[in-house]
Amino acid sequence: MRRSRVNAPLVGLLVLAPLLPPALRAQTTESTIRHALYLALGGDPASGGGDAGTPVSMSAGVERSRAGSRWAMRLAADYRRQSSDGSFGSSRSEDFGVNLSARYGRASGSIRPYLLGGVGIADLRTRVRDARYFADPDGLLFPPVSYDRSRWNGSLLSGLGTDFTLGRLRLFAEARLNLYPAHLGSHPATSGMMSRKAFYLGVKF
Repeated sequence: MRRSRVNAPLVGLLVLAPLLPPALRAQTTESTIRHALYLALGGDPASGGGDAGTPVSMSAGVERSRAGSRWAMRLAADYRRQSSDGSFGSSRSEDFGVNLSARYGRASGSIRPYLLGGVGIADLRTRVRDARYFADPDGLLFPPVSYDRSRWNGSLLSGLGTDFTLGRLRLFAEARLNLYPAHLGSHPATSGMMSRKAFYLGVKF
């Protein structure tokens, strides 16, 4: 009698494979989709001077990429604050924004330069206290003015940066320009087109 050449254990595995839990089957293959959280701090020293302080910016979000691809998608929340304090009053401007952007650059290597572009929406706020817009020493004709204003606006984002690996850390440096081209609210804080720029240093997890 001829001995069967069929490998019984192998056949058994092929029969049972569809019945295995999805999590167990997933362990046999490495996912090509990668997710990374990031946190960055920055500012724009060129925007300060005089009574105006240096603006401070923060950004946090999640980045989704595919192994070996030059493209990545990023969902981010941004915050910017700048204050001024002088003899003609004090003011504070704050920007709260959410944006979705695409990143294109090198997919491998210890140094990976890239370009960034996207769209979003932002809430632009202005807080003014005891502002004197006219030179009136006695303050009789033109009393100090205080007000708070807020508006929503669309935003266009562009930038360039570099990822680099330092030991176990994944760091990046990034320069960004945010452009606010149109009013979305009925109470504009300022008139006309606005732009904000910042340089960030960040870490990815």
